[in-house]
Amino acid sequence: MARSAKHISSDEVAQKEGWDEAVISNVLGKYKKKIVREQIINEGVRADGRGLEEVRPISIETNVLPNAHGSCLFTRGQTQALVVATLGTDSDAQMCDILTEKAPWLRNLCLTTTSQALASAKQAHLKLQADVSLDMAI
Repeated sequence: MARSAKHISSDEVAQKEGWDEAVISNVLGKYKKKIVREQIINEGVRADGRGLEEVRPISIETNVLPNAHGSCLFTRGQTQALVVATLGTDSDAQMCDILTEKAPWLRNLCLTTTSQALASAKQAHLKLQADVSLDMAI
């Protein structure tokens, strides 16, 4: 997308009109999203060519890390997820201060996932990282 925006912005007309490369890239991204969404809704085909009911197979490897109480590697297509469990006592729980509570809250289970764009080869150029934490009390 960035390469296309750069190519368009270097065009004679774009330079004459003063088109900004960032704006061009933004418009191309929105247009691409619109086309893909219409293809999914109207034709029932995803961007990678699969139908809406077609699911890629998943493979699961267990006990991939020797020093954790439990570990598992999930792979679906080019996307992977490593899940690790380590057990402890109440004294190992993470203490959290909450403004609405007088006493600290103990976080007995902490599930943290990190999704990197590098998990998918098609998105490797994005170099984005999103962290999501889910907290649950047991």
